[in-house]
Amino acid sequence: IILDAGDLSPAYLLQDCGAVRIILPLRVAKELDGLKGSSDDDVARRARRANAFFSDPWIRRQPWLELEQGAGEAANRTADEEILDTALAAQKEGTTVLCTRDKN
Repeated sequence: IILDAGDLSPAYLLQDCGAVRIILPLRVAKELDGLKGSSDDDVARRARRANAFFSDPWIRRQPWLELEQGAGEAANRTADEEILDTALAAQKEGTTVLCTRDKN
């Protein structure tokens, strides 16, 4: 498939051609919810914005968004391990890119 660079907008990739699937791990959703009250105004603002985006009813119905419904927090597992497990499971289905701003 040859695409014109002008076609590679986020809307095209997400909706029109189905080339991208966003998986939001349950653990990330919980962490975003907790960060809404951060003392760092920038972190709190970004967490509220992300939470509002993923909570939007129209967004939640999109075929490119998958809200992971995993078992949640597992005993003796760190948040990072749970998130990486989600990414590794997705990788079995095809090319996967883990997008994060985590500094750990």
